[in-house]
Amino acid sequence: MNLSLSELECTTERDNIRLAGDAAGTIELCEIIRKIIQNFITLIGLVSIICKLNIDFLFILIVLLIVKIIFTYINYKKNIELRRLSAQNDRTGNYLTNLCYFNQGAAKEIRVNCIQSWFLIKVKNFRQKMVKLQYKEFRRNLIFDSINAILFAISSFFILWILSVYYLDNVISIADFTLYFTTISTLNTTLWRITDLIAQYHKQLEKAADYKNLKKLTEKNKENSLSNKIFCTPPSTIEICFSNVWFAYPGSKDYVLRDINIIIKNREKLVVVGYNGAGKSTFIKLLCKFYYPTKGKITLNGVNIWDIPNEQYNKIIGAVFQDFVTFAFTISENISMSENNDDDLSDIISRADLADFINKLPSRDQTYISKKYSSEGIELSGGQGQKIALARALYKNAPILILDEPTASLDLKSECELYENFIKTSIDKTSIFISHRLAASQIADHIAVFSSGEIVEYGTHKELIDKNGLYAEMFEKQSKLYTQNEV
Repeated sequence: MNLSLSELECTTERDNIRLAGDAAGTIELCEIIRKIIQNFITLIGLVSIICKLNIDFLFILIVLLIVKIIFTYINYKKNIELRRLSAQNDRTGNYLTNLCYFNQGAAKEIRVNCIQSWFLIKVKNFRQKMVKLQYKEFRRNLIFDSINAILFAISSFFILWILSVYYLDNVISIADFTLYFTTISTLNTTLWRITDLIAQYHKQLEKAADYKNLKKLTEKNKENSLSNKIFCTPPSTIEICFSNVWFAYPGSKDYVLRDINIIIKNREKLVVVGYNGAGKSTFIKLLCKFYYPTKGKITLNGVNIWDIPNEQYNKIIGAVFQDFVTFAFTISENISMSENNDDDLSDIISRADLADFINKLPSRDQTYISKKYSSEGIELSGGQGQKIALARALYKNAPILILDEPTASLDLKSECELYENFIKTSIDKTSIFISHRLAASQIADHIAVFSSGEIVEYGTHKELIDKNGLYAEMFEKQSKLYTQNEV
């Protein structure tokens, strides 16, 4: 929960999370330690018995033990590499499993496009890779275990032969023969068992180290978020400034945003437009502190937003993202983002144009969304889900309202109603619209036109139309489509 979005989207960090999940509990580690101590106590007693007969036996067992340790160490190093490869392959497997069983959109795409066979080939290829990894580990363990078994058999035969010579030479009695052979065999087994237990212990330490690394990273992020001296209370006035901001996604040298300079003033209505891939959504991600700018800085009322604790900064932003999510909880919980909410949501529901829909439900706003969490849940249309996401942002009542493609799932009538409601509810807010549909641009104070990661045009609707540039071209094309739809 404390990882940043950029770290969650990094495949390496995803693999680290997967590895950290293998960490054993304290009880399991304690059990391994208990067994090691128990076997060491047994070892001391056995060594004392053997030394009374011939210390050469102990020397033989130590040599065999060294060989065993070498094999165990090689196997341990190979397992570290295998864990990383398995984590990467598990990530692929989890994705395929999710598509198969839990993703309704994928289920429809697979069936309507008749790609069951093609998809199963993907699953088969994943399974084959996993089997190869498992077979590689099995083959290596088989070789090592076979060598160890042969050495154990040779050592047992050699010790038995020496004891037989001692018995035939009347050095030891038949009772001593039995005692010493049993003792040496048990000692040999105990030494090898201790080696295996130590290997298990180090394997668990490796898993625990993965967990500790993840924990350190999350604690560092939390500390950086909360330890800043600047305390941001919701300000009465807002001014956001992007100063020479450049951004490239981690691991990429290509800039998605280039030299962005823009000031968003208090209660201003800014519409951000541009074709797909122009950098609009990335612009919002930077404003929401999902990513740190590669160059330049973003300030709120003159303060670098990265000097403001996240818990304080997030209180002043209400957002509806293009890839919004409705949780499989009640409608009320989805709007208030709280389990124990006694507020009257009727006004928010009405402003989000959800009243008619919710009032027809038997449990009204206590109805569960989706059947994944409750068997009595309902399935929402894309437009209904988008309105609930909008209601969530309105309920938060933050001074900055961000709408990233808010009307993508709405028809033209609902779109017009949303804009009308938006004008009424956002008069006292600083609002940022991202939209392909330019109907919103006419209610904006300013319009920023993005192209190839740059702001190529900036001004009012009238100014940009008169300029006859990219915005005028986009507006004219969409106007024709609206006219055709009306006809």
